Amino acid sequence: MKHRLFSYINQVEKLHSYVYSSLDLLQHYRGEMPLHLYLKKQFRLNRKFGSRDRRWIRQLCYAWFRTGGLFRKEEPLQRLLFSFYLLTDQEDQTAMDILQPAALHPLDFTLSRQAKLKQISEKTGERREEDLFPYLEQLSPLPDVQAFIGSLYQQPLVWLRARRAHLSKVLDRLEAAGIAFSVHPVEPMAISLAPGTALETTGVLERGWAEIQDLSSQRTLHFMDPAPGENWLDACAASGGKSLLLMEREPSVRLTVCDNRASILKNLEERFRQNGITSYTKILADLCDPLSLAGFPHFDGIIADVPCSGSGTWARNPEQMEFFNTESLYHYVRVQEMISTNLSGLLRTGGKMLYITCSVFKAENEDRTAALASKHGFRIQKEGIIQGSAEGADTLFASLLIKK
Repeated sequence: MKHRLFSYINQVEKLHSYVYSSLDLLQHYRGEMPLHLYLKKQFRLNRKFGSRDRRWIRQLCYAWFRTGGLFRKEEPLQRLLFSFYLLTDQEDQTAMDILQPAALHPLDFTLSRQAKLKQISEKTGERREEDLFPYLEQLSPLPDVQAFIGSLYQQPLVWLRARRAHLSKVLDRLEAAGIAFSVHPVEPMAISLAPGTALETTGVLERGWAEIQDLSSQRTLHFMDPAPGENWLDACAASGGKSLLLMEREPSVRLTVCDNRASILKNLEERFRQNGITSYTKILADLCDPLSLAGFPHFDGIIADVPCSGSGTWARNPEQMEFFNTESLYHYVRVQEMISTNLSGLLRTGGKMLYITCSVFKAENEDRTAALASKHGFRIQKEGIIQGSAEGADTLFASLLIKK
């Protein structure tokens, strides 16, 4: 990319410094860390960028990734400028200066996204919004495919899940801090905030009154069916978000949490402490290795929130779309198969497995649960896509399976 990038830049007489800086950052980014952390690191190393500079450069870099496959065949400069024009409605002199080399006349920021795309197509050739996401044939049956594609253009909302006993205090703290929010009309514990909202002054997270948890993730609670006193395993526990949902639903559950990363389980301990959860068993184990499961008891229920492509969260992390390929998809499929197969042996007859991904791909979702049903003696009781596209949330898949 570097040769193409600078050979093309040299042909442009006037290039805004924000554009040049963005292209320089993009050519060195390889997806080795989340984009927001990469930009934060680069800004820290280069102190010449003020807050205004950082804001524009960040916007340009995210525009590059948010347009997915739409402009990948263009020269890097044109890809960046077309992407920025498509996604911005900031009609000011800086935006006009940035877009000068794009040769799009007239620049009209009030146009709809579809109209802007048509304007670009007249210059470069036919474009369809579907080109943004070139994996349509691999999708699970989404309730609204177009809403999912459209959601990739913009950052989702930040979602809080208030603990039921502390909801009024959370709302009071948000109001006192002057933070705009909305309580979901159907999920009364779910509270939406604008992206980038700072919550430090409210103290609601530190006190354990609320958790940052996406709306669709909160809705997996509707697939859980714990009975009092049952023995449950959160198999890929990470920082414990699904465990907190489980314990909120049925506090008498005897809980075991497991992950293969000691640092993650340390974070879980702190999160549980803030939420007043002290009675649980913690196990460090690799669920892909059957030998790691020796000595595990049998469970009444298992939450298997398995590693996946994360494609249902690409609106939140658009850079992941750039570095995705089919090989990485089937790597996750193999991991999911190993984990779910090994976990199936830990369930008692009549036990429940809640299989969850944050993926929109059928290979990671329905194909996996169909394999569990046919090969490992499960009955699918309830499953489906939890699509949050229209509400500023992620898209997940959940399936409740019963061991026959």
